[in-house]
Amino acid sequence: MKGLDHFFTPRSVAIIGASHTPAKLGYTILENLDAFDLGYRYVQKLGGAE
Repeated sequence: MKGLDHFFTPRSVAIIGASHTPAKLGYTILENLDAFDLGYRYVQKLGGAE
């Protein structure tokens, strides 16, 4: 399983499609990632204002 170490122990995470709306998937993913110390996070919100 050594080949999968980078997948299961990332040094950073990119979240594309993050949202400020709690009912949306991007918001839920960001909330769940906040529960873990994953190091750097790169968040990109797509589209206009919500």
